Amino acid sequence: MLDEFVFNELLVERRGWWANKYGFQLGIKYFDALGIDHLDLQAEINVVRPYTYQHRDSASNYTHTVQSLAHPLGANFREFLVQLRYPILDRLVLNTRLILAQQGEDDGSFNYGGDLILDYGNRRDNFGNETLQGVRSDIVIAGIDLSYQLFHNVFIDLSYFYRNKTSQESVRDRTDAFIEGGIRMNINQRRLDF
Repeated sequence: MLDEFVFNELLVERRGWWANKYGFQLGIKYFDALGIDHLDLQAEINVVRPYTYQHRDSASNYTHTVQSLAHPLGANFREFLVQLRYPILDRLVLNTRLILAQQGEDDGSFNYGGDLILDYGNRRDNFGNETLQGVRSDIVIAGIDLSYQLFHNVFIDLSYFYRNKTSQESVRDRTDAFIEGGIRMNINQRRLDF
């Protein structure tokens, strides 16, 4: 994904110009992995530079109702994701995921390019901008979902979700974990990733 950029700053001089806005996603899916029927694996890498999706005001940012339209982390992050899906029994399906993310957050004084709601006019500098600048946070997310098909399009779901955020500023550290269950009819399973 490319938004604003200057060709010479992006590919020739590479001085970290703030408005070289880009992101990329690279992934692979492996069906019947390791020769095991219906074992599906997926791996992804996502990287988005600072200030990507930001513009002069909140009306032109890539947001809607104060939510990102692109990625829950906004911008200024790196992410690695692995997912596994396997039908344990004929009607019982296991889905697991592990997400490792690093993000550069604002420090309260300057916009380091991660929060899409902010005006990019309050940026730290025009040059020297790199992915993960600002207050560095490391995020680990793990999820396990079990889904049992009781009848046609009627499922019983049980899920475990874990999220741990460790920041350079310890007041931003946070750990969440919970178990949820439910019955759903004719709808896709809701899955938490962030």
